[in-house]
Amino acid sequence: MATEIKWTDEQESAINYPSDSSACVSAAAGSGKTALLVERVVRLIRGNEAADIPPVSADKFAVMTFTRNAADEFRTRMTRAIDEASRNSGENAIPREQLIKFRSSVVSTINSFCLSVLKDNAEMFDLPVNFTIVEESKGKIMQQTALDNAMEFLYSAEFDEKFPEYFAAHGGVTNGTPPDNLGKMAREQLLKSFSYSKDDALRDAVNDIYMKTTSLADSSGWLEGSVRAFSCIETLEERFLPGIIDVLRRQCIVFQSVICRYSALVATADESYAWKFQEVFEKDNELVNAVTAAFDDAFPRDRQPRISHFAEFVDSVPAFDFASFSRKGTPKKDPFYEQLKASVDVIRGRLKKELPKFKESCGYREDDVRSILLQQQAAICAIVMVVERMTVEYTALKRKASVVDFSDCETLYELYSSSSSCKGLCHEDSIQGSGKCRGYLC
Repeated sequence: MATEIKWTDEQESAINYPSDSSACVSAAAGSGKTALLVERVVRLIRGNEAADIPPVSADKFAVMTFTRNAADEFRTRMTRAIDEASRNSGENAIPREQLIKFRSSVVSTINSFCLSVLKDNAEMFDLPVNFTIVEESKGKIMQQTALDNAMEFLYSAEFDEKFPEYFAAHGGVTNGTPPDNLGKMAREQLLKSFSYSKDDALRDAVNDIYMKTTSLADSSGWLEGSVRAFSCIETLEERFLPGIIDVLRRQCIVFQSVICRYSALVATADESYAWKFQEVFEKDNELVNAVTAAFDDAFPRDRQPRISHFAEFVDSVPAFDFASFSRKGTPKKDPFYEQLKASVDVIRGRLKKELPKFKESCGYREDDVRSILLQQQAAICAIVMVVERMTVEYTALKRKASVVDFSDCETLYELYSSSSSCKGLCHEDSIQGSGKCRGYLC
């Protein structure tokens, strides 16, 4: 008989968390997540009469993992735990029949589970009963063919004809541009805006975006949101500025880290010439503090950033007048001084380069953004149309060959889950992995 595990309060809380609510346990590798999940399932099978929790039949569980090895390990540990519990004679005993029932439970990878659901419901998705998972090499060839067809669509009369309606449906504002010219304008702006000098770079971008959509729970919503983000300056700010500001805020933290290192170096200077370094450091430190303070004032964490706030920041940043070392009191042939001076010069050189670049990167102006909004939205709309066409072309090729890929497994299962009246009891022993299925399995 295995030694009984003494669980911590946090572990007990996770084990006994209500089974009709979603729960997410985050912990390092080897910290006991699987053991905790095994105990949770055992207690659910056993039930708790005192707490008015009825037992759950062992064949009603679906446990998802991300590797076959993890699935095999969980099934082995779970079988052993139920077997031991069934041999108890006390209040913690589990009926022996639950061990047999557990053999019918689902313990598999997410992809395998989704595939099994599709095989059982092939007609629902208009799939042949003998469909298979596409081989990786064959799938890549199909993807390239679909990409070729999508790129041809971009330069076709069909694109020019469909673009005006698609653009309008996604909040596009023409500003008087004739509908017949919108497709051509969008295509030209796509090449210009993203600096694509040839199709190779554009093809790579389309393929990268397509691959990203295969990992999203709501790829259509994400693509549509990308287009609508450029419909007006307010939606553009709400969608993109928080991420931009986070990047810039991290750069401010880097500046402060550099100043800390700078200060530590200055502290090592000999008393005879320490004043020289301290004098320059204080002016440099004052300049860095002025920049980071101005940024914090313009972009406080509790306020939605706006493009107009960039002007507030730029206007409040002082001129970058860096101090110079005084020649007075410079020691001659002092290797420590020369080494310290060289180290400080490296840091100051970095500040002299990065601070003006940082200010320049904040040079957004509302009028400038408004003037290019239409062109940018048209370009985004065009590339989204190409990505969607690639998706359609690739799906058609797979259906013709009676194959699906793992992304199909998750997407089609998502449709099945949303339309099915059956609700299972599912647990997931991880917080990473597929974005598409996570919402249905947690």
